Amino acid sequence: MTDLNKLLKPCKFSIEEDPVFKGFYLEDSKYWNGWLNPYVTKEVRDQILNFYCPPKVRDKLLEERKTCEDLDVFDNEYPWLEYWNQKADPKTGLYYFGSGFIWEEFEDKTYEVHWKEGYPKCDPQTVSLQELKEDKEGRWNFSAYGEDVLDDISNLEINESLDVVGVLERTTFIRKE
Repeated sequence: MTDLNKLLKPCKFSIEEDPVFKGFYLEDSKYWNGWLNPYVTKEVRDQILNFYCPPKVRDKLLEERKTCEDLDVFDNEYPWLEYWNQKADPKTGLYYFGSGFIWEEFEDKTYEVHWKEGYPKCDPQTVSLQELKEDKEGRWNFSAYGEDVLDDISNLEINESLDVVGVLERTTFIRKE
């Protein structure tokens, strides 16, 4: 008998720009129709469901479902509902969230940032693409450089660099991983 836990590979995944979740995949069935087939812990399962179908929404939809004429159409429109009742796989203890969702494997790209003209002298800093996108402190001011600058940074190959030039400053981003 095969020990599935030895075959599970860790990964991070998301749907487009939605939150990134941590999970696992099986190498021999990593993809369904080109999309990632993740398995997750109960904690991550709850995070996913609370994002895509919070309990208040779930309860409302379950009430609507009771009076629905075409359950197949309803269930296809609201696939998250059935996952609230999903049981963990007895062999792994994990929950399957593949086949039917457009999960993409998330690459946490990292960049070395060099501030050049217009900034006080400082050492380069390493940041992740996720940190750049979230910009919680508002320090990157990407809106001043045009709406495509984050896409341009995201598309850099390893060891490729991009100079981002503003009115008074210049910053260089070098993709590291």
